[in-house]
Amino acid sequence: MLRNNLCVPLCPLRFTITSRHTRVPQSYALCYKVRFKTSRKGKQLKMNRIVLAVFAISLLGLTAIAQEKEKKITAKEVPALVIENFNRAYPKAIIRGYASEMEGGKQYYEIESREGTTRRDVLYNPDGTVAEIEESIDPNKLPSAALQAIKQKYPRAVITLAERTTVGDKVTYEVSAREGRKRFTMEFDSDGTVIQKNK
Repeated sequence: MLRNNLCVPLCPLRFTITSRHTRVPQSYALCYKVRFKTSRKGKQLKMNRIVLAVFAISLLGLTAIAQEKEKKITAKEVPALVIENFNRAYPKAIIRGYASEMEGGKQYYEIESREGTTRRDVLYNPDGTVAEIEESIDPNKLPSAALQAIKQKYPRAVITLAERTTVGDKVTYEVSAREGRKRFTMEFDSDGTVIQKNK
């Protein structure tokens, strides 16, 4: 509507251009220019809307994938053998929740628990065998080489969380700490050698 209103007062004459040598009245040229700019702006707006729509669809797709990968479930949905093996291994633990996970096309069941000050997540295969154990530990139980590496890099650091992850025979550690306002995490192998450092 705005484009049409602009063109009415500027274009009192209407005619057909028959040759490139024909002189076009200034008012008509101005009208054409206004129409052209408005058209470009409209195309740009349309393109922006398309980009936003594609971004929204992609975001929904990623959210759906994340939800499909790990899903909270009830005890009835967990194989009985998984719960039986957990209770046998950790009779004093309090179960806080269950989850179903898909990773690499394989199905896993996770039991989240707490035992005193220890937080423990155990990942099971459907047949009841353990796939992974992740549990919080006392920072003093970290390998001495790991404690030394932290102290050397961050002399005034305070460890806020130390976790041990066991996958088969492989053991790794992850430490979350802070030094003043700076927070960081470090990962170590079973010998205390730094694997990864995140600033």
